[in-house]
Amino acid sequence: MQFTRGGRTKRLVLGKYGEITVHEARKRALVALGEVVDGPDPPAARKARQAAMIAEETQRKRAAEEDAFGAS
Repeated sequence: MQFTRGGRTKRLVLGKYGEITVHEARKRALVALGEVVDGPDPPAARKARQAAMIAEETQRKRAAEEDAFGAS
């Protein structure tokens, strides 16, 4: 799907060709367009979610290492 935000053209992958039907792609596009109108653009939101997940996992690993070394 392609949309314009702030004068820039952006793209959003809805799924891989052959893995979803045209009907499903259209439904996903309608949902994504609603998100574009209502709030931040979906690619930026996805990047923010991924960064938060990575930070959370890093914090969890550090806590596990601290527990392992502190217990010795």
